[in-house]
Amino acid sequence: MSVIDFSVPVHRSLQQRDLLAGVPHSALFVLVIFGIVTVYMAQLYWFLPVIIVLYIAMRILTKHDPFLLDIIFISITQDDYLLP
Repeated sequence: MSVIDFSVPVHRSLQQRDLLAGVPHSALFVLVIFGIVTVYMAQLYWFLPVIIVLYIAMRILTKHDPFLLDIIFISITQDDYLLP
């Protein structure tokens, strides 16, 4: 018996990343919280188009690589240190 005899079809939805509105959950959460703070609490209504542009940019980046925004968040929050 060969390896092909034991193959099992795997659905594409099991291999793809779960996205919310086309953006990863953590990135959308940060954008929504940032939008609520600036538009609602600080009453900077002119910032709403900026948030929409940021959402479109995040969606385009996610379409090319679903893990890119998570990699950016990890690299921003990672401590900088030099090894001797």
